[in-house]
Amino acid sequence: MVWYSQQLTLWLGPERLQRYVKRFNYGNQDLSGNPGMNDGLTQAWLDSSLQISPLEQVAFLHRLVSRPLGVSTRAYDMTARLTALAPTAGGWEVHGKTGTGYRMAGERGGPDLRRQIGWFVGWASRGARTIVSAHVIMDQHPGEQARRGARQVRSCSARCRSSVRRCRRPLRRAWRERRVRGGRSA
Repeated sequence: MVWYSQQLTLWLGPERLQRYVKRFNYGNQDLSGNPGMNDGLTQAWLDSSLQISPLEQVAFLHRLVSRPLGVSTRAYDMTARLTALAPTAGGWEVHGKTGTGYRMAGERGGPDLRRQIGWFVGWASRGARTIVSAHVIMDQHPGEQARRGARQVRSCSARCRSSVRRCRRPLRRAWRERRVRGGRSA
C-alpha cells in the first residue's frame, strides 16, 4: 500500500533509506524523486527516479529469499508473511506482490497515462526448491494497442540454487538492461 510505504520511508529518513537501497543493490538506487520536487522519500519508486529491470528484480528477490541482505530474521519473516498468497494444490508456497505504473514520456516528460505497466514479482517454494520471478506487462504505443490489443509481456525466472544470470526464459540483452520506473502497489 502506497500510503503505508510513504509513512515508512519518512520514518526511515533519507540517509537510512539510501543505505538500505545501496546495501540491497536495488535497481539504479536513485531516490531523488521528481526533478525540483524534493519528493524522493515519498515518490522515488512511483513512476519517478528509482528504476529496476526485471533481471535486477529477480536478483534482489534471490537475495531476499537467500537472506544475505543483512536485515533481521524478523524482517525476513515479516516479508514472507506479508507477501504470502494462497497455497497451491501442488504444495508450493507462493509469495508475491503486484504493482502498476506508467511508461515515461521521454527523459524530462512525466508519466504517459496511455502506456501502463503492470508487475508481479515473487517466489514459490516447495521443500528445498525455490524459484523467483518477475513478470512485467507493458502497453505498447497507444495507437498500436487500440488497433491490435498489443501488450508486451516480459518474464524472468531463476532457481535460487543456481545463478540468477541464467534465467530459465532467455531475455534479449536490451531487455535485461532496460530499467522500468517504479509503480503503485495494487
